[in-house]
Amino acid sequence: MKRKFIALVAALLSIALIGGAPVEAHHGWSSYDLSRPVYVIGTVAEVIWQNPHVEVILDVGADIRLPANLAQTPIPGFLERVGGRETLQKARLPSQPAKRWTLELAPISRMAQYGANRRAQVGETVAFVGYISRTVCDEMRIEVVIFGDGETQGLRNSPLPRQEPQPNPCNPDLPERAERRSALRSAPVEALLWKLRNLQR
Repeated sequence: MKRKFIALVAALLSIALIGGAPVEAHHGWSSYDLSRPVYVIGTVAEVIWQNPHVEVILDVGADIRLPANLAQTPIPGFLERVGGRETLQKARLPSQPAKRWTLELAPISRMAQYGANRRAQVGETVAFVGYISRTVCDEMRIEVVIFGDGETQGLRNSPLPRQEPQPNPCNPDLPERAERRSALRSAPVEALLWKLRNLQR
């Protein structure tokens, strides 16, 4: 009886471990800097169509530009309803775009659910909007795929989790952003000093 019990426990543990492996490999949205969506465009080097996430390896150059009409890009209605338009409006270039990026898309079943059946091809130029990882500096989680002919795919149908903005070492502020923030922080101090100087007169 004891042997049967031990065998049963061992079998259940094996099933739990096997079943839990994909969950460990699954990266949730909270692993990424959701406060600053970014836009990248480059040449597809590899497409890995597998679970827990489809991945695209993208080579991005240093001379990319943010399209002036990015915020007007057509997106699926389900993404529009959960803030996809705001993501496009807020998107900026990453502070260090020139690198080989690993782009994490959705699981295969979700890709089908979103109607995202078209696969990027090796050598094709494709644009993406998403969020840079907080810990792996060449990794992004993708929300919008934009093909060269204008076709778009949305890869989210629920609101993003709430996340307080905080510095991301994988996407540090550009100098002009840092200067602007510094100026905003120093403005109240300067106003106080001005008042003190006037009180002394």
